[in-house]
Amino acid sequence: MNVAVDLNHSFKHKHVDPPGYVRNRPEYLEAGLKKHGLRKVMWR
Repeated sequence: MNVAVDLNHSFKHKHVDPPGYVRNRPEYLEAGLKKHGLRKVMWR
C-alpha cells in the first residue's frame, strides 16, 4: 500500500463543521476515490 503524508503541513486542529454540514457521505467518498485514483480510504 502506498500512503502519502506531508508532515510539513501536519498539525493538530479541531474540525468545526458549518451548520447543516453532514460528514461521511458515501456518494462524495466514491467521487473522491475516482478523482484521485484511489481504491479505499482508511479512517483513523
